[in-house]
Amino acid sequence: GKLPEARAEYVKAQGIDVTQTSPKEKIDAIDKQMGSLAAEKAKKEQVDGLLKEGNDLAAKNELEGAKTKYEAVLKVDETNAEATKKLAEVNAKITESKGQKQKEAEFTALKAKGMEAFANEKWDESRQNFKAAQQINADAEIEQKLKDIEARLAAIQAAQGADEAYKTLMSEAAGLESAQDYDGAIKKYQEAQQKKPKETL
Repeated sequence: GKLPEARAEYVKAQGIDVTQTSPKEKIDAIDKQMGSLAAEKAKKEQVDGLLKEGNDLAAKNELEGAKTKYEAVLKVDETNAEATKKLAEVNAKITESKGQKQKEAEFTALKAKGMEAFANEKWDESRQNFKAAQQINADAEIEQKLKDIEARLAAIQAAQGADEAYKTLMSEAAGLESAQDYDGAIKKYQEAQQKKPKETL
């Protein structure tokens, strides 16, 4: 704060005796120092302004904007500790956010594939996609579809089992009929009909 006053004194001294080089040298040195201080002040104001803008953007979760501001601080002041720390935090959040978006996209794609396979009655394929989607995100609709798939697969399995048993009983009945064991054959035919009531013997 005293530099302008000191400069004024040297200017006065120079006015008294213009042959003296010392006051001029002092004035030049003070000018240089004052210029340096002004530059430092301007730099500090610029850095503070950029940091505030960066912090405001980060608070609003505008991460890319905040990153630009912190990088701008480090161009002006390479060793600024606050900007270095905040930039690292913002970069970590950006990476995390990208990972989250990627997972969401993956989940949506798997669910859509599961739904498509379900509509086409491709139960195993549908179940596989739904289970993979559930590893990323719990979803009530997927949960219900998986229950539906299990019920349908159980029904298919039961129908296949009944079909196999029906074929076996019909074969056994035909064998007994050929052997003229009509009572045994009738019994087998009746058992077969119980397995598939809609079939006409």
